Amino acid sequence: MGNYSGTAVFRSHQFFKDLDIKNLIDLVKADENNFKSTLHLTANENILSKTAHAFLSSQLSFRYHLGTANDYFLKSIVDKGDFIFKGMPGIYNLEAIAKNISQHILSAVDSDYRFLSGVHGLISIVAVATNPGDIIYSILPEDGGHFATANAIRHLGRHSLFMKFDRDAMELDLSYLKGLVKNNPPKAIILDHGATLFDFPMKEIRSIVGDKVLIIYDASHTFGLIYGNSFSNPLENGCDILQGNTHKTFPGPQKAMIYFKNKALSKRIITDIGESMVSSQHTHHSIALYITLLEMAQYGTEYARQTILNANILAKELEDLGFDILSKKNIFTNTNCFFIEFNNISNAKDACSKLHLCDISTNARAIFGKPLIRIGTQEVTRLGMKESEMKYIAQLIYDAINHRQSPEITRKKVNEFILQYQNIFYSFDNS
Repeated sequence: MGNYSGTAVFRSHQFFKDLDIKNLIDLVKADENNFKSTLHLTANENILSKTAHAFLSSQLSFRYHLGTANDYFLKSIVDKGDFIFKGMPGIYNLEAIAKNISQHILSAVDSDYRFLSGVHGLISIVAVATNPGDIIYSILPEDGGHFATANAIRHLGRHSLFMKFDRDAMELDLSYLKGLVKNNPPKAIILDHGATLFDFPMKEIRSIVGDKVLIIYDASHTFGLIYGNSFSNPLENGCDILQGNTHKTFPGPQKAMIYFKNKALSKRIITDIGESMVSSQHTHHSIALYITLLEMAQYGTEYARQTILNANILAKELEDLGFDILSKKNIFTNTNCFFIEFNNISNAKDACSKLHLCDISTNARAIFGKPLIRIGTQEVTRLGMKESEMKYIAQLIYDAINHRQSPEITRKKVNEFILQYQNIFYSFDNS
């Protein structure tokens, strides 16, 4: 028998006896209330519709959702030979419909929705689609690449090399890529940009790397815009795999999805992933994702266009107020996000902190060698905001950073403003 004396001692300790569970829960609820009254302008978050959100507390949330709709379509009892379990035919049906519609929208031949996050999806792809020792390219983090990609590649026994940007032009440096391919031919390249303002030259990239190299496009930041037909679809321009998380411009739960251009490739990868990288897929998040896929099929085009329009309107309003907005040939962005530029990182962080003191949520970081605040409009768009609201938000940002009023006064204005917008548009909530 095991020795449980340590556990017994801890449970009898005064610390545990004095633990105030109610206070701990109240502190979490205070976070909930604060986030509800915060103006969220981060480019890496979004808000679920109430229809999708309702299933996060479903009785099904603690039941296993194994496999895919293709495996067990409409079966209430699933017999895999060595394992039998209770099926979920309603969920399988919902998934199958969402899968068929979304594949049509994205010009994909197959898809998979079992991944728990974008990083989990990427690790799964690299693990089953490449081999130890293979060379894999990704984007330099200082140019906007994801901080985890290269580390994941190395931990999986592959060799990581970085593609680079022409920082002045804010474009992938194709000349550098040509030299890299010549000297270190890759098995795969991952376009994992987290500060996407403009399209990647996908056809040129394919021409440089050749037909045999696997091109994986991380659409975590642009999925909703691609799905809404407002940003170029990588699968139609030379990409093999379109993957990414589902809670940025795509307004779903925190999961990930993958779409394929080639049926043979998808069959091999989906089979291998099911046998090695995924078991249960978090049933409640899956239901919320399928619902969001259908919401975006119906409302995604209008939502995506308004998101990009709002980003450009807000950027222009801030420029008119005296802020330096990063631009390319006088264009601020073709996506949901844009950047306020500062002369050093300390000033950028200071301005970002002032915004947070006023309950305006943004991020500050250095990209392309420039100290920046990153602002995204996808969430405020889903709350129904348009041109007039962008003008008011610009003024709130100006007041917060320049201390035109005390942080308390600006924060009160922010809280009162955002609490007027509690309905979720471009969703089934009003259907």
